[in-house]
Amino acid sequence: MTEKLRVLSIEDDLLYQRNIAQTLGAVHLLQTVHTLSEAREKLLQQSFDVILLDRELPDGQGTQAIAEIKELQPHAGILMLTNDDHWSSVLESLDQGASDYVVKSGLTSMSELLFRVPMVRNRISIEKRNELLEERLKLNESVEMIGRSQATRDLLRDIRAIKGVKSSVLVTGESGTGKEVIARLLNQQDGGPKRPLVTVNCGALPAELVESELFGHKRGAFTGAIADKKGAFERAHGGDLFLDEIGDLPLPVQVKLLRAIEYGSFCPVGGKEQTVSVRVICATHQDLEEMITKKTFREDLYYRINVIRLHTLPLRRRADDIYDLAHFFLLQLAGPAFKFEEGVIDELVRYEWPGNIRELRNWIERAVIEARKHSRQTISLKGLNSAPGFKGSTSRGNQGKLRLPKDLSDVTPESYEECLREAERQYLASALAHCGEKAPALAERLQIAKSTVYEKLKNLELTADSEKGRPGLKLRPWARSAAVTNKTVEGGNTP
Repeated sequence: MTEKLRVLSIEDDLLYQRNIAQTLGAVHLLQTVHTLSEAREKLLQQSFDVILLDRELPDGQGTQAIAEIKELQPHAGILMLTNDDHWSSVLESLDQGASDYVVKSGLTSMSELLFRVPMVRNRISIEKRNELLEERLKLNESVEMIGRSQATRDLLRDIRAIKGVKSSVLVTGESGTGKEVIARLLNQQDGGPKRPLVTVNCGALPAELVESELFGHKRGAFTGAIADKKGAFERAHGGDLFLDEIGDLPLPVQVKLLRAIEYGSFCPVGGKEQTVSVRVICATHQDLEEMITKKTFREDLYYRINVIRLHTLPLRRRADDIYDLAHFFLLQLAGPAFKFEEGVIDELVRYEWPGNIRELRNWIERAVIEARKHSRQTISLKGLNSAPGFKGSTSRGNQGKLRLPKDLSDVTPESYEECLREAERQYLASALAHCGEKAPALAERLQIAKSTVYEKLKNLELTADSEKGRPGLKLRPWARSAAVTNKTVEGGNTP
């Protein structure tokens, strides 16, 4: 199966652009523009895997735009299109940051594009991304925030936007999506390692110890209090207090927490009132508004902690991040010598990861251990089932199952399109069976063109009986050979 890459073609030659659309549009998610200004709008709105860039454009030189393109889309590969095959021109493009080039020469360049596009993507994925991940690893940057999905970029933008703000922050999202990482990032951008960050998991503490953990106690305040103890609020003075699983906080303690946040003052158990300067960051996977209706969470406390709201999407809704996270974890846990075999990343992307990033890291760790047992330095498709903890499929993943929204975060244009595609696939598969696996009969029953039916079956990976000679799908000799070449170079470490 050919992986559908997101490709943007920036080309002002209408005939050549039409050839690109006919050649690449059948196998990739292609968008076309004719000028750099149009390209800028596209690059600001969405992300691409590969960008085809003409050297000469009406509103500027393509080579001079490479730096700006790389700034807007740092993870995309740039494939230069040029009429000049002189080495100095090629070298200039590569020096500016292009990944590869194709000389425009009719059908030959179309043939090259079919396999050069995935080659560029693989090269960027394997080389540049590993360099970036190694650098992030050296800097000890938060693992869970690694990713190139629009959701992750939006979240990082929102985090940067509240730099220096002292108001309380509420982070919501499923377990394992990186809520604690957000707290660390907020703390880091407002002071770095010198700024205190104290973390308290409210769900892991016995109810009778929560108050002492948060506010501290004085010696002799209760049985077993043999010495003074500083609470989390006092230890976090001048910095941040991260209260994880705030929904598990007992109601009596919620009252005292509300006062501490409102007035910056609290009383240790058995002690006198103290004043501190602390920003409180809370996190929960629960629906606090529903808890308010059930009288298990205080409404006034909710409004006090929900001044700034950040939400982390589940990993199944930002599959673009899986490639980066998987490679980062593999690099972190096993070093640069370990690699993923062809097809493994595709299976990881298909899996829904109910445990989110935490589950993904756990699986990578188990897979590394499993590989070392057999003296291997590769994570293979066979290892998907042998490594404990992975519940995915090594064939078609979740195909066949309509992914209906589980919560509000699942209601997105991407999930809607994905559900429609799967529904259409199931309908056509069943209808094709009732038509004796004959595409012409199916076209007649549906009253649509045969070529349209064949194209839909192809896109949905459905096979009709006797497909020889079907209209609209004949390959020219050069395209047929290119398709074979394309198959051999694809499916590396790309998501």
